[in-house]
Amino acid sequence: MELVHVAAVAAGILLVALTLRSAVLTFVVPHGRREVITGVVLELVAAVFRPFIHRRVPLLGRIATRSSALALFAPACLLSFYAAWLVITWLGFALMYYGFGTEDATTALRLSGSSLFTLGFSEPPSGGTTAAVLAEAGIGLFLVALLIGYFPTIYGAYQRREVVVTTLQERAGAAASGVSLLRHHQEMGDWSVVDGLWDGYETWFADIGESHVAIEILPFYRSLADDRSWVNASCLILDAAALRVATIDAPPPPGARLVIRAGARSLWGIAHHLGLDAGPRPAASKAGDDPALDSDARTVTVTRAAFDAARAELAAAGIPLMPDADAAWNTFHRLRGLYDRPVTILAAATSSPPSPWIAPTRTPRVRYLRTGRG
Repeated sequence: MELVHVAAVAAGILLVALTLRSAVLTFVVPHGRREVITGVVLELVAAVFRPFIHRRVPLLGRIATRSSALALFAPACLLSFYAAWLVITWLGFALMYYGFGTEDATTALRLSGSSLFTLGFSEPPSGGTTAAVLAEAGIGLFLVALLIGYFPTIYGAYQRREVVVTTLQERAGAAASGVSLLRHHQEMGDWSVVDGLWDGYETWFADIGESHVAIEILPFYRSLADDRSWVNASCLILDAAALRVATIDAPPPPGARLVIRAGARSLWGIAHHLGLDAGPRPAASKAGDDPALDSDARTVTVTRAAFDAARAELAAAGIPLMPDADAAWNTFHRLRGLYDRPVTILAAATSSPPSPWIAPTRTPRVRYLRTGRG
C-alpha cells in the first residue's frame, strides 16, 4: 500500500472518529460540553440567520419575517448537526475506500454513499473494504436512531418549560411582571396563594438549568406565542419572589428565598455555557442563608422609581407592605443583583419580546465555537 493510501485511510478513520465523538457528546452524554463540529455548525447557521433576525438588509424582510427566522433557527441547527455528521462520515469512509484500493475517488464516494444509506448499488472490491462497508452501514443506522431518539428528549424538555411559561401568562396577565403576578392573585382573592408556588418554581429552575446546558440548542427554542419567552417568565418569577421577600409585610416562606438562589444560579449557568458575560457567579445556598444578605453588591437595571411605582401598585391592590421603603429597596436591590445580569443578557441573546422589568441591551455575540465545559 502506497503512502498516499495509508494517509487516506488514517484521515478517514480520524474523520469518522470525530463524527462519532461529536454525535455522542451532543446526543448521548449530558455533560454540557461543546466540541468542534457542533460549534462550527452553530456558527455557520447563526451566520445565515443573523441578517434575517437583525434586518441588516431591508430586502430580507420580504423574504422571511423576523418571527419566522427566530422560530426556525433552533430546528435548523438540529438538522444541520445531522447533515454535517452524515457528510463527514461519507467523506471519511470514501477516503478509507480510496486507501483500500478502489479505482478512483469517484468510485470511493459512490461506494461510501451506497453503504452509508444502505442502498446497495455499489459492491466492495475486496475483503478489507467489505468490513468497512459493514461498519459504515452500522454507523449510518446509529446516527438515524440517535436523531430519532433525541427528538422526544428535546421536545419533552421544551414542553416542561413551556407549561410554566403558559400558566404564568394566565396568572400574571398580558403585561406580565412580578408585580402583576402578586396583584392578580390579590384581585382573585388572596396574594398569599403565590406562596404555594415557590417549590414548583424552584424545581422548574433546576430543570431548565440542567436541560438548557445539556441540550445545546434548547435555549433558542421559542414559545409558540410571540409575546412569551422562557427568559421573561424566569424574570417574572424571580421578581415576584424578590418583591415578596423585600416589600410585603408578612414573614416570607423559605421557598421564596430558595427560588431566587436556584433561579439565579440556573440562569447564570445557561448564560455562561453560551459564552455570555453573565457577571459573577451567584454563591451556593447554605443552611440558614438569606440571599438578601449576599455581600457581593451588584448593579441592577431596575430603577428606584420603578420599584416605588411597583410598591404603590401593590398597595393600591390591598397588599400589606413594609413601612420602610428604603430598607425594602435595599433588600430588593441585593436580591435583583443576583439575577439581573443573567436575565438581561439572556433576553438579548435569545431575542426575547420586550418585558417591563428587563432592560433592553445590545444583542451579544454568542460564542458557539468553544471547547470544554460551558
